This record gives sequence, C-alpha cells and structure tokens, in this order.
Amino acid sequence: MIAMLTGRLMLTKEEYIVLDVGGVGYKVYTPLASMVTGQQLTLHTYLQVREDALVLFGFVREEQLEMFELLITVSGMGPKGALGVLAHLDTERIRQAVASEDINLLTQIPGVGKKTAQRLVLELRDKLKAFSGELYVPLSGEAGVRAEAAEALVALGYSAAEAKAALGKVLGLDQGTTDVAELIKLALKQLR
Repeated sequence: MIAMLTGRLMLTKEEYIVLDVGGVGYKVYTPLASMVTGQQLTLHTYLQVREDALVLFGFVREEQLEMFELLITVSGMGPKGALGVLAHLDTERIRQAVASEDINLLTQIPGVGKKTAQRLVLELRDKLKAFSGELYVPLSGEAGVRAEAAEALVALGYSAAEAKAALGKVLGLDQGTTDVAELIKLALKQLR
C-alpha cells in the first residue's frame, strides 16, 4: 500500500494533481484548491483498489486522511464524494456539523442532498466519538474561550488535532478556568 508520497508538483487539475516522485508521475485525487506547480509536497495517501484501476487520494494533513477514511464508511458515500466533502469543509467543521446535526451546512456541499447529510450525521456520530475520543458540543459562552485558545495553539505551530486534544485534556481535568491565557498555558503543559 502507498501510505505517503513526497515529490514535486508537476500538474494541477480541478480534481487531481500529478506528483513527480523520483521520475514517476503519480496521479493523485486531492481536495487541494490551488497549489503552485514546481513546489515540493508531501501527501498522506489512500489507495483504492478497483477491478479496473488503482486510484490514489492524497491529503496534506494526516487528520484529513483519517476523516476521509471515516467518510467512505458512510452508506452511499464513495471516495469521490468524501473528497468533495473535504474540499468544501475542513475536518473540524465536519465534526461540528455532525455534533450539532447541522443538515443545512452539509447540504451546501455539492453532491450532498438531505438524505446523504442525514446519513452522514447518523453514521458518523458514534465513529467520530471513537475517532477523537469525544464529540465536543460547546456550552454557550465556553465555545469562544476554547476556540480562541485553539487558534492560539495553532498559531504557535501545533496542528488543530493536537490543540483540540490538549484542550480536551485540560477541560477534562475540570480546571474550571475561563481565562484564555490560563487555558493556553495549561494546554501547553499537556503538549510537552
């Protein structure tokens, strides 16, 4: 199985890119919107084996690949549909939409109708709990503090998943803090 590719971006099309890895051009379907030809790129990949083809799907961040693998487990959601979801929503927005059962947001994605959106919510809810350890639905007033702390951690160079996990641990310890600076400080201790 091809788990990762690192190479130079040779060609970009609407649905896929061609990545030159040691002189071999790999056609990789990806949710990347606009990339600069010639740049070095590392992609986490998913290889779909079909009767008539081997198809590669690539993602810049590992959390995108993990979400992709969850999305394709939903009834009626194939790899191209899952790629479309990730092209329009980041992984955190998908989690939030599922947690809050936001069918309207999900139906704004091209190719996702009301029934597909309902299936996404129904089938992903429990899987996302296992995937992230929790399915966080913020309490009123708490969301702003947590979001602000998460943004600060990402600005410091941590991934969104690392920031979320650290904040989840801090809030799970019942520190009782609503001060953003204190929350960041406690989360940084968890990250080290």
